[in-house]
Amino acid sequence: MAEAVVIGGSSGIGKTAVKALCAAGYNVTNISRTACEADGVNNIEADVSKEGELENALLSLPVPDVAVYSAGFSLAAPTEYVLQEDFRYLFEVNFFGFVRTVRSLVTGMRNNGGGRIIAVSSLGSVIPIIFDSFYSASKAALDMFIRGANVEMNPYNIYLTSVRPGATQTRFTFKRKVYPEEDVGVYGDKLHKATVTLADMEQRGMDPSDVADCIMKVIAAKKPPMSRNVGFTNKSLSLAEKLLPEAFTDFLNKNLYLQ
Repeated sequence: MAEAVVIGGSSGIGKTAVKALCAAGYNVTNISRTACEADGVNNIEADVSKEGELENALLSLPVPDVAVYSAGFSLAAPTEYVLQEDFRYLFEVNFFGFVRTVRSLVTGMRNNGGGRIIAVSSLGSVIPIIFDSFYSASKAALDMFIRGANVEMNPYNIYLTSVRPGATQTRFTFKRKVYPEEDVGVYGDKLHKATVTLADMEQRGMDPSDVADCIMKVIAAKKPPMSRNVGFTNKSLSLAEKLLPEAFTDFLNKNLYLQ
């Protein structure tokens, strides 16, 4: 039986990916701080932000054929007021945890003849989310890391892919750390508008099963792409960002969140 590991599979997109992999016949292990309640999944408790815990969990398993990194943290706060401990934690979860996953798996995958490593990124890596710029920056770093690492690893049949959903209906919306309006000075009203707009977009967005379907298609591909946008709207927005002037797309983005 093929082996798969999902990091951050206790809820949301990660949990949906766990279910899809189980249904496809994989022996699936979830690594997260809380257990995934899906039928048939093995669980290992670990905090991806703590060096050593993730690595030890991964190295205790058989080398997987597939790894999906879905751990994530979101922070709604003005740059001027955000605490260093918060943005460093965000990067530990969103970016460095993925880097450590790749470093832990690549030798075993190469020795086994290859593997697939998928990161759940975000359309925010292409079009920044207002007052969530640290999140957008971490996802952009993720995407660029994947581009560079593929050059090194593709010759050994190891393919890394960034799967980029946009707004998705999950509990992630309500786990976002939002700074109180009274703690952010002149930004209070704008932060509130942007946060409410983002939450509404997410809860009216795509179903997480759409993201899981994309992940499964990437896994099945003979030569997986480096990135894949999920859904027609997100593909269109990503294309617009490439074709239209930055000033214009930034204007549209600002008006979307702050009007």
